[in-house]
Amino acid sequence: MNRKALITAIEPSATPNGEPILYAAPVTSAACASCTAGCEKRQHVFAVANPNGIEVRVGSLVLVGAPKRIQAVEGILALLVPFFFAIAGYFCAAPIASCFGQTVSEGWRASMVLLFLFASSALMVLVTRKLTFPSKPHILSLC
Repeated sequence: MNRKALITAIEPSATPNGEPILYAAPVTSAACASCTAGCEKRQHVFAVANPNGIEVRVGSLVLVGAPKRIQAVEGILALLVPFFFAIAGYFCAAPIASCFGQTVSEGWRASMVLLFLFASSALMVLVTRKLTFPSKPHILSLC
């Protein structure tokens, strides 16, 4: 997902390789880009990377987004994790049913598949809330 952001600060040569660290704040409307009041709608400031070497300065309005590789990995995981959990639910239905003294039926298998799908959804929500991007969002272009 790409969002507009306002460059709020630049720390020159702050990294070991000499690249400056850029800080940006999300822009919710065109009026926010020129505002200096710091209203409550302004969200948190975050660090961004500039791998394309785009000339930016404090006050520049830029388009930021996650690297394509990270987006691809997230998309694949979002599809494969629930799929494998559903398969695990199908095969775990028999041992779970035997723990309750039941014989496995199609109802048991279906309910275990659904239970494991819900568990995978809960796991993905928890993981995405606790873990952050392994890399900074990239500046894609000037607005």
